[in-house]
Amino acid sequence: MASADTAAGAAQPARHVLAVYAHPWAHSFTGFILHSAVRGARAAGHSVEIADLYAEGFDPVLRHADYAQFDHKPMPEDVRREQARVERSDALMFAFPVWWWSFPAMRTQIDIGVMSYAGLTDVRSQFFYEIDDDPESHEEHLRLAYELGRTFLAPEPA
Repeated sequence: MASADTAAGAAQPARHVLAVYAHPWAHSFTGFILHSAVRGARAAGHSVEIADLYAEGFDPVLRHADYAQFDHKPMPEDVRREQARVERSDALMFAFPVWWWSFPAMRTQIDIGVMSYAGLTDVRSQFFYEIDDDPESHEEHLRLAYELGRTFLAPEPA
């Protein structure tokens, strides 16, 4: 398996990342952030699959059939397909906007209230503030997203 150099110079094994993108416009600044992070992850030697939820027509509504698991019945095909996509990934990356100071503006709310509840324990989040108000910061945001992607799966410094 291929490896890539981390910032500390240590090798890390190549992994498969599922990057989940939720924004109605593919060419939004959130999309540019996502693609910068994806380029960084690929530069580190990782493979990346992008799940563009809007483009794929993802239906987030919890329906009666989705309760099948509680009756020990098979989940619907669309749910099993998404579960398989997550299961074949070594890591998950999420890119989505925070509009009008709404959810998930609080880091604890997303890291613990959502991710930890779903069983994800090694969670790191990065918020990019003032993307509409400060166009000069766009280049810095994109550089940071690239670095986050490049070091996404690097071991924590000892």
